[in-house]
Amino acid sequence: MNKKMKWLGIFALAASLLLTACGAQPTEAVPTSTPEPTATAEPTATPETTAAAEPTEEPTAEPVSQPVEEPSGIVNMDEEGKTLYAAQLDRYAAALSEQWPEGRYFENGMSEIAGYYYEGDARANVGVFFPDLDGDGSPEMVIGAILGADTDPAVLEIWTVKDGAPVMLVQSHARDKYYVEYLADENAWLIANEGSGGAASSVWFYYALQNGELALMQGVTSESGAWYMTYDTDYDVSNDTPSDEAACQAIIDSHTERYTALDYTPYTELRQ
Repeated sequence: MNKKMKWLGIFALAASLLLTACGAQPTEAVPTSTPEPTATAEPTATPETTAAAEPTEEPTAEPVSQPVEEPSGIVNMDEEGKTLYAAQLDRYAAALSEQWPEGRYFENGMSEIAGYYYEGDARANVGVFFPDLDGDGSPEMVIGAILGADTDPAVLEIWTVKDGAPVMLVQSHARDKYYVEYLADENAWLIANEGSGGAASSVWFYYALQNGELALMQGVTSESGAWYMTYDTDYDVSNDTPSDEAACQAIIDSHTERYTALDYTPYTELRQ
């Protein structure tokens, strides 16, 4: 029995050595199932950033319209004018009341066209008005016709104050008349002069009153059928600019349309 066990041990040892010499075959690894990777959770879509709320426009208050300063228009500075020109105020009262002949007007340095207005009570046909012709806040004195002023609003004289004293600015005569011209858009005045040396020679001068003096703004001359734009009052067409009758007549008409009949206070209502 012991011998048998001995031989079994030898055979087992030999088999073991044989296997070692031949190289043991590796056993196949049993693949282990790897868990499939779990799907990563897709990011949940975040709602787009909501647009910033637009500021609601608060109703703006309607702008309060400022009062527009209206042009002062034609103003008669009556009280101040009567004070400034007190010594000249009655200048034509006696002449009209007595209906002087033409020569007496010349002798007294006055306008003889006052004699054109002797119909009825002559003192009711001529009067005075005190506009501010140069915009300096002080009135001038205009002596002008009431009778017939709708067709020929001629003025007899215009006075202003210079160096603190009243001075005569212009005086009308039969062939050398003056008019006042109101420019409504500019609230300003011009003084127009229509002069004639006969059928062959005429002038139209348009002045502004500046610093107590007349400043020529525009002029037209007609001489022996030729027409000129005039820039001085020397009555010499050699230094004027030749023009044509249509252009010159258009200038004359534009001024004539603005000749102004003032709302004169007649001599019947002035102190005597």
